[in-house]
Amino acid sequence: MVDISIIIVNYNVKHFLRQCIQSIKRAQGSLTVELIVVDNQSIDGSQAMLQAEFPEVTSIFNQENVGFSTANNQGIQRAKGNYILLLNPDTVLSENTLSVCFSKAKSLEDCGAIGVKLIDGKGNYLPESKRGYPGIWTSFCKFSGLGKIFNRSKFFNAYYLGHLDKNQASEIDVLCGAFMFIPRKVLDKSGLLDEQFFMYGEDIDLSYRIQQAGFRNFYLPETSIIHYKGESTKKASLNYVKSFYGAMKIFANKHLSGPGSKLYLLFIQIAIVLFGLVSLIKNRLKKLVPLVLDFTVGLAAVFFISEGWQRMVYKTDNYFGGQQYWMFIVGLVLLLMLILYIIGHYDEQAKRRRYIWISFGSLLLMLSIYGLMPGSLRFSRGVLILSVLSLLFMYFNTKKIWNKLRYGLWRYEKDSLKKILLVGQKSSASLLIPIIDEKYQDAQLLGVIAPEAISPPDPYYLNDINHLSEVSKMMSANEVIFCSKDLDHSVIFQWMAQLGSQYSFKIASLSNDSLLGSTSKNSNGEWITEQVQFNIEESSNRRLKRIFDLLYALLICALFPIFLIYSKQSRRILSNVVSVILARKTWIAYNASNKVNLPDLKDGVLPVVALQRFNLALINKPEIVDFHYAKNYSVIMDMEMVFIHAFTS
Repeated sequence: MVDISIIIVNYNVKHFLRQCIQSIKRAQGSLTVELIVVDNQSIDGSQAMLQAEFPEVTSIFNQENVGFSTANNQGIQRAKGNYILLLNPDTVLSENTLSVCFSKAKSLEDCGAIGVKLIDGKGNYLPESKRGYPGIWTSFCKFSGLGKIFNRSKFFNAYYLGHLDKNQASEIDVLCGAFMFIPRKVLDKSGLLDEQFFMYGEDIDLSYRIQQAGFRNFYLPETSIIHYKGESTKKASLNYVKSFYGAMKIFANKHLSGPGSKLYLLFIQIAIVLFGLVSLIKNRLKKLVPLVLDFTVGLAAVFFISEGWQRMVYKTDNYFGGQQYWMFIVGLVLLLMLILYIIGHYDEQAKRRRYIWISFGSLLLMLSIYGLMPGSLRFSRGVLILSVLSLLFMYFNTKKIWNKLRYGLWRYEKDSLKKILLVGQKSSASLLIPIIDEKYQDAQLLGVIAPEAISPPDPYYLNDINHLSEVSKMMSANEVIFCSKDLDHSVIFQWMAQLGSQYSFKIASLSNDSLLGSTSKNSNGEWITEQVQFNIEESSNRRLKRIFDLLYALLICALFPIFLIYSKQSRRILSNVVSVILARKTWIAYNASNKVNLPDLKDGVLPVVALQRFNLALINKPEIVDFHYAKNYSVIMDMEMVFIHAFTS
């Protein structure tokens, strides 16, 4: 007889799914557990992974994405267990999760469904662990932020039941669909998930029907699980708002009646429009505020430099003035900000190294422009140099201030040097250290922490896990990697909570061949063994590529006779100048026909060629040359390639 049937619906989260299944195996103990995975046409290799690594798992492979509710129902109908656990693939169970829920459900005759404490990838409690029904007022408070401001208020935070202690077992209304432990007899009476709900709302509807069937729902904090991509990670998204309220519309039509239901439906329509506008304005402000602040600060800085310069150098208060004076100040600030915008200073993925070298380039450019200006428009070379240097210093630090306000990180780059502590046995560390060295470009492995007390002391370890907190502070670590092969998940969770949110955490799989983690509750997790970042995807590189396309097109127009006589690709190049200027094409693009795994580019006039910096052994493999181009892209590559095509090929 099967005690528990666990249903997991998977869609393109192969790595999360692997770790989830491994945690289930560690948590089943003496219980008889049946695992059923329903895959909604994943294209990330999930199906092959399941068949190769977990042949004992019952797998259902759908030919299309049928949605969360339908897929769960497919699994439930195949299940043989007395208890059903609906579980998301992006979760990791504690060792006691299944036994705690099983014992609780058996002890209560009227037990409907059980939920547990959910924590995110940094060990933070997720409020969707316990919820109330989303009426008009509770929904408004949820999305307006009132619930977050008054997070312990029953009146303002009724959706997340803020008045109930997160560490105390409680009877609640709504459970999170990421983890719902339900006796089979309850589902027989309440019915399965409503397949009208494609995504979102199905857990609210099922929780409601369970209560209507005469059962009670419970929140148990005695055990916890990691939920990497919690509901709170999506609530700022306009798509989430629309999906959430769309689900609430189905809920209202199904369960509410009378004037109240019409008012609720009207509120839903207003809410979608209102929060859509708020989301749009908020996203625009996030981009505009740094620009406005830098412009204002820049004007003030150049003004004070100019005023100070005329007093110290020219011994007067009115040497500078008039329209020329203000044109100089405004023009200087705007030109410098434009340069910084182009090179990505205002992007989230801003690079410190790029800022440093562009600082010298900006100064030289400004001096060159100044030298070409007519004498009547020239201002002061000394003021120009001092202003540019001062602004570059200020803007570097305003970027750090902005990152501190938004992310709590006092540094120019949002993702800077990782200082890592690895917690695990020697055997585990020996497998993981090469992975860390290979895949983390900006990382420093501080050392290895033993997973238990060591006696006598072993010089291989910095210390043991009992001193993890002191070691991490002393060595200024910002990331901790736990080897799940050597530590119980319950111990890992305790340390995540104790160390706090200033650290990032990752958990190595049981085979120690990959690392799973999430640097914040707003990120989807990171598999560093297979993570590839393409430079061509960066906004700044896209802008630079477009600027190069335009400049090269204008150069061709200006030097038309030379290209016509000397270029071996003159007909091809000249016939596409207009298309490039109109942004219909780009000068350089992929040459391989199979570009599925590469970032999109416009159609290219000229194909990527293998440069000396590429592996020359790959010259005859165009798809790999394309890969190198996308991964390591810089505008210098485009310059080299158009020269090769124009004059050497």
